[in-house]
Amino acid sequence: MSAGILSVAIAPWIQPLVNAREPVPLFLFDTQCVTNGPGRSQEETLDISVGRKVYRSYFFLGPGSREVSVTCRIGEQAGQFESLLLEFGMRDNDRGSPPNAVNIYLDGVREVSHTLSPGEQVSLSLNLTDVSHVAIETVCSTQNRYCDRVYFFESTLLPPLNVVPSEPNSESPSQI
Repeated sequence: MSAGILSVAIAPWIQPLVNAREPVPLFLFDTQCVTNGPGRSQEETLDISVGRKVYRSYFFLGPGSREVSVTCRIGEQAGQFESLLLEFGMRDNDRGSPPNAVNIYLDGVREVSHTLSPGEQVSLSLNLTDVSHVAIETVCSTQNRYCDRVYFFESTLLPPLNVVPSEPNSESPSQI
């Protein structure tokens, strides 16, 4: 019986916790994405060595001797996500490969460009305020040689943190 009384007593405080939803990070490539270009892209889990460190890759873009890109719609309305964490690199054992240019576009505007050689890794945090589309393009630096793949180990979309202001205490202090 005391358990029943206790559950009735604490139910009003538990209900807001049950209804509140925590923002959930999302893998970029789990959104609506399309691939363009003659190169190859693929989701594949693979452990690789970059800069003599081991990374677990979940996706790659292989431009071959040309280019390849992936464009993702990250929300029906801009501002659904606050930032994008990206980490990518080229494997250590691709030493004979020419460099790749990696370009990142937010709503069609190029925001970041990195030239990446084998054994190099890049970490980025991109502001996605008012952004609804993200595109990542890899372009081989030469058209007469084959460029190896760029592997992605991190591609996490972070939602905005919903800060709920605390409600003022409705009980007034008792006066003696």
